[in-house]
Amino acid sequence: MRYQLGLSLLLLGASALHADQFNFSYSGTILGGGKVSAAGTLTAKNMGGGVYQVTNISGTRNNTQTITGLAPGDLSYLYTGAGGLFGLTTKGGMVEFGLKGVSGYDSFEYLSGVGYAETMFNSHGVPTSTATLKSLKITAMPEPSTLLIFLTLGVLVWALGRKLPIRLVRKP
Repeated sequence: MRYQLGLSLLLLGASALHADQFNFSYSGTILGGGKVSAAGTLTAKNMGGGVYQVTNISGTRNNTQTITGLAPGDLSYLYTGAGGLFGLTTKGGMVEFGLKGVSGYDSFEYLSGVGYAETMFNSHGVPTSTATLKSLKITAMPEPSTLLIFLTLGVLVWALGRKLPIRLVRKP
């Protein structure tokens, strides 16, 4: 009985989970030569149906450039597809962001027939370089409050386990 109660409490706590931050990383080869890599955090607003509107981005590109936030006027979206895999949708799948000290913006996107790509644009919106991405990884981050919920539920299950009596029935 006590284990069923504890499991019920854990499942109830798990239903409170929702991701509004995602870790991302990608790497690839720039057309014409060179390598590119980036890593950071996407902050997003849950739009329902597994769609998240990206509201901010932070991180680094090539370990030297600081990602400063979304490009002006950007309406980037993340779509969580079947099987828990992530794909990018709308505007050709772009998530556009600025880089500190760079006039223009960068993006990572899904291009139909090509796959994932990173494109650098100048301040006039003209592409200056494109990289084919060999890897793009986006994973949901648990919120600190979610971790606190699990810790609290764990302590509660432990306390109930210590308080409730165990009744063993022995067969002759």
